[in-house]
Amino acid sequence: MKNVTHNNKGVTPVTGNDTRRYALVLIQHGVSYSEIEKETGISVSNLRVMKNRMKPAKNDALQSVTPVTDSVTEEVTQDKSVTPEPEPVTKKRFTGWQLEAVYYVTCLTACYGFTAAMPGVIGYAFAVVYGLLSFAAIQMVKDSSIPKTAEAGRNMVYALEVLACVFAHYYTINRALWANLKSLPFEVKYLPTGGTWIFNNGIAENGYWQNGETVFYLACTLSVILAVLAIVAIALRLELTKETSDK
Repeated sequence: MKNVTHNNKGVTPVTGNDTRRYALVLIQHGVSYSEIEKETGISVSNLRVMKNRMKPAKNDALQSVTPVTDSVTEEVTQDKSVTPEPEPVTKKRFTGWQLEAVYYVTCLTACYGFTAAMPGVIGYAFAVVYGLLSFAAIQMVKDSSIPKTAEAGRNMVYALEVLACVFAHYYTINRALWANLKSLPFEVKYLPTGGTWIFNNGIAENGYWQNGETVFYLACTLSVILAVLAIVAIALRLELTKETSDK
């Protein structure tokens, strides 16, 4: 029924089913019952019954759609409930106490070396002064409020470690090596030059230490390594201070 109008100039359906369908179309378009009665010949009471029957049909259609929506909602709810939320990851902040501990160990070793290399008041004076300056230097490095002060503390550590390497670390390590020659991975012996001993008042005058220079180089290497470890620890601690000040 295309392009059907409800005026007298239109074409009115002939069969009963077509007439009822035509009347329903007119009702849906809001045409008055009197005009529909003129067009179709269906009484006003029957038209009202037809209109009332149209409402339950619409409600049934809506009810048939509603369960589908509810089921979809339940599925979405179930999916959300199944998906676990990721647990927050807590990261432990690196405080740098390990780096400070490395520096303190090297400082104690240097203080011991000063007192051993220079017995008496001079040795203790060097140890106390070195210890106080080292403690002040690391406190300066840890101060994030004044970046220039932290860098000055690092530079102070560099100077102190050079002093400790030459006068303290070398003496301590060299003495420890010579006291434990049998534990070294190479042989160290006191031998005569040319293979024959020459004595003067019972004292050998032509003796030399085999691999003695190796012990010297080993002591120098280990003392430098110990000082470098302290410098690296302070340099890394300064970088941590800078990161803290930037936040």
